[in-house]
Amino acid sequence: RCFAPNGQKVWEIANAHRGSVLAVYADANYILSGGQDGAVRVWARKTHELMMQFAEHTKPVTALIPDFEKPYLIHSCSLDKTTATFDLKAQRKIVAHQIKNGSFLDVTQRKDNEYELITCGQGGYLLVWDCDEANPVASADYPYKLNTCRVSPDGNYLAVGSETGDVVIYNVKTMQQIAQGDGHSAEVNRLQWSTDQKQLISVAQDNSVFVWNFYA
Repeated sequence: RCFAPNGQKVWEIANAHRGSVLAVYADANYILSGGQDGAVRVWARKTHELMMQFAEHTKPVTALIPDFEKPYLIHSCSLDKTTATFDLKAQRKIVAHQIKNGSFLDVTQRKDNEYELITCGQGGYLLVWDCDEANPVASADYPYKLNTCRVSPDGNYLAVGSETGDVVIYNVKTMQQIAQGDGHSAEVNRLQWSTDQKQLISVAQDNSVFVWNFYA
C-alpha cells in the first residue's frame, strides 16, 4: 500500500504475495517486493503491473535493495541463509552466496572499493561479500542478533540495529566499531540515514522512533 502524508491510501497492489510482504523498495524506476513465500517481484512504478518475478529463495525474503552502481541489478537476502543478485535485463539470478549457520535479516552495499554487499542477521555477525568470491572477504562480530544495517550516504560508516535495542556505528573500511547509542527498550527493526547524514533514524519494537544526531 502507498499512503499520502495525511494517512490517506493512494493505491495498493492486492495479493502481491502469498502471505506477508516482508521487504519493499520503491523509486522512480520500479517497485520491488519480497514475500513470506520466498518470491522477489518487480512491479511497474506507474501502472503497478507485475513485470517479472524470481522464485529462487526457499524461505521468506527479508530485504531488497537495488545495486548502487547498476540499478538494473537487485540484491536480496532471505531466511534460507542465502543472498542473491538478479539481473533485470537478463531476467535471471547471476550471483548467490550462502552461509551454513544462521540467516540473513538485512543487506546494504558499500559505495567504494568493489561495491561489496554487507549482510547482518542471526548470530551477531556482519559479513562483507564480493560478487567474485564464494566466501566473505571481511567480517565483524557482535554478541547479539543484528536486525538491520545501512551504509551512510558518504559510504564511510555503517549503522546497525540489534535485538537488544542498541544502535551501533562501524567504520566501513576497517569494520571497527566507533560508536554506540543506547535508548530503545526492544529490538531495533530498521534504520535510515538522512540524506545530509546529520541524522540517523531508528524504529524499534518498543513502538518508538528515535532521531540520532550524527557528528563525523
